Amino acid sequence: MVNNKWIILLGIIAIAKAKGGRRNASIIDVVNDLPHHPTLRYPTRNLGDITQIIIHHAAVEQRFASCNAEAFANYHINSRGWAGIGYHIVIEKDGAIKLCNYLTTISNNIGNANTRSIGICLAGNFEIDAFTNVQLQPLLNAINWIYLQLGRKVNIYPHQQFASTSCPGANVMAKLQSIKSSVQAPNA
Repeated sequence: MVNNKWIILLGIIAIAKAKGGRRNASIIDVVNDLPHHPTLRYPTRNLGDITQIIIHHAAVEQRFASCNAEAFANYHINSRGWAGIGYHIVIEKDGAIKLCNYLTTISNNIGNANTRSIGICLAGNFEIDAFTNVQLQPLLNAINWIYLQLGRKVNIYPHQQFASTSCPGANVMAKLQSIKSSVQAPNA
């Protein structure tokens, strides 16, 4: 079995080469650093099962210290009773891209569509917080990285398309079509 950290490194190198040699898509693997439930574990899947990316926001304003991947993991475990954080990737308020679950993990992020979905969470409440390039460019980098890992493009949806919620917030929704048109197919 291939070490997931090598897959991440190869994805970063591929993105850097696609962008003219610049390394602008650092993905920080925090999978083993985040809190996990003491006994529950998420199931796994093949990458071929993934057909969509779901964009979320944390619904926690960026001004709060609890607006980060570790706090989201604690909330999901302690308040929701989940095995760990529900998202695969969190884009922190400073733009850091954190891999929180491997793409082969079936985590809780979109109800009955978890088996085919990758969840990306933008740290912030984008009904209130401005959605700026500090997180926009890392979001595009993360989506392009996912496409490279999968070897293909997949559909991108807002959480609100699957549930009665404003997630990922009006300020992200205003840019969603632009986000969808800005990501590149693998080998593009």
